Amino acid sequence: MKVKIRFKMVKFLTTLRTHWKKSVFFTLAGAYGTHWAQLKYRENQLMTRFCQEASKYGQMPHHPDQPLYNVTVILNPAASGGQGRQKFENYCAPILNCAGLRVSVVRTEGIGEAKRLMEIMSEANAVLVAGGDGTLMETVSGLFKRNDAETFGMAVPVGVLPVGRTNSMARNLFPVAARDGLSEVELLANAAMAVVKQVYRPVDVLQLENLSEGDLQGRKLHAVSEFQMGAFKDAHRRMDKFWYLPKVKKFMTYVFAYSTASKDILWNCPADLTLGNLGPIQDLIPMEANNTRSWWSYLWPFPSQSSQAPPTFQTYWDEPQAYNGLEIRVQTPNVKPFENKPTLKKLDITLGPESMRFSEFVSEGYAREQGSNTTDELETPFVHQKADRIRLNFQPDFAQGREYFFNLDNEEVEMHGDLEISLLADKFVMFCGSEAQLDLKANIDPNKGKWWQQRTGPSIANLKQRL
Repeated sequence: MKVKIRFKMVKFLTTLRTHWKKSVFFTLAGAYGTHWAQLKYRENQLMTRFCQEASKYGQMPHHPDQPLYNVTVILNPAASGGQGRQKFENYCAPILNCAGLRVSVVRTEGIGEAKRLMEIMSEANAVLVAGGDGTLMETVSGLFKRNDAETFGMAVPVGVLPVGRTNSMARNLFPVAARDGLSEVELLANAAMAVVKQVYRPVDVLQLENLSEGDLQGRKLHAVSEFQMGAFKDAHRRMDKFWYLPKVKKFMTYVFAYSTASKDILWNCPADLTLGNLGPIQDLIPMEANNTRSWWSYLWPFPSQSSQAPPTFQTYWDEPQAYNGLEIRVQTPNVKPFENKPTLKKLDITLGPESMRFSEFVSEGYAREQGSNTTDELETPFVHQKADRIRLNFQPDFAQGREYFFNLDNEEVEMHGDLEISLLADKFVMFCGSEAQLDLKANIDPNKGKWWQQRTGPSIANLKQRL
């Protein structure tokens, strides 16, 4: 018996040595197959748990005269290289359906269609964006094209189902998923479950207004995260050219941008920058008090009461400052993971230096691709400022003879002259994780502790009654 076993072992090892290429291939294939099977098993277990939890909401008593909660999904099937529809149907739709929601899916067929759909949206209790940051930006722009944008934005929550390639806003709305490194499937399931549980918070908006003369004057775009123009944006735009370097393309993108493609990079952004901040235009003026007094008031004096006129605001602009550096970046508070407490509502403005060494440019660019930045650690540091608004007045010959672009929430937009960028605080509502939930009534801006800068948002229930 021992001799037979030994003979089989020798024969097996001889076969491996003779056909070592096939052996290595089937070993790797077997390991990959095992890993894939384990991953699918965990995903199935995860979806089962989420669907069971959603079913509890669907089994709650429902009055026949009360309409179902109507959710409209704007689905970008081209998201994530054409896998957007599959991800939505596998990981989001089951949770929404198990909860008994009425789900209507509208697929986009081209650029800008999400914006047009949002402009005419009606009879929806919530709007979900199944796509990436670009689809969300289009939806927000469409929201603020509506005549009833002020009430619609606060009465109809917007959710993001992160089926796209860039899902930075979703990871900020669900910070636990980002911090714990949870899988994409769990992030999708959490985003859908937030709709079922009705967990939301107010969100700020970035508004761009065209100041140039002509047909484009006054045209506005809206986003939720950031505006960016300059060398780092142009370098990132060229990354797809290095598809043949899958392991190192993020690093080599900035190497080649600095060395061989320098002429295609915007190294100078010549502009006059003007910062603006909101403030009251008048002190409180007591309204005329009623001097009529009854006879018993002389026997028991009460403190006089006078009402005060509500303050009105205007933008106070600083003196323009000349700038000619390699990057202008304007971000809202939405670029950081949300917390369940009020935060300071200001634009974060980052201005790059006039020039950078090769090593600094490459290291900073690669750090950004990894989700971090080292601007404060460089020998030529970036300048950080905060304001409510900023005007960018470019030099007259800046855009002559060449097309220039800026990025708005990672989407490329052609530039047509001067811009004014404003922060619109707490302008619409988005679904989020429980760790980021914020009561609309309690979202008071603690900016400098001034009472006239405190803003209290109306509740969704009150706004729905107005619609």
